[in-house]
Amino acid sequence: MPVTLPQGTKEHLIVDVADLLTNLVTLDGTTPKFDVKDDADVMKYTQQAATSVVMRMFCLIDTMSGGAWTAGTYRLYIYFTTAPELPKLGPFTFVVDDS
Repeated sequence: MPVTLPQGTKEHLIVDVADLLTNLVTLDGTTPKFDVKDDADVMKYTQQAATSVVMRMFCLIDTMSGGAWTAGTYRLYIYFTTAPELPKLGPFTFVVDDS
């Protein structure tokens, strides 16, 4: 079940990252970023900086700005700009609720 964010809030979506090859034990120095797309594949966020603590990423979603965040389903993609490998992870689905 996807995470639900109330419309008009600013919250972190938290994504735990696992390195199955066990090459990484921390995301420090990987410059994590994230994108968000809506159901129509329109980008809501592009190349937004994420904060990382060990192997956990914090992606700040501000449904009060950046245009109207209508109620619906959104997809979060995370990626790294400096690392031994440059995977794109996701989609991580979340819902914006207007109730």
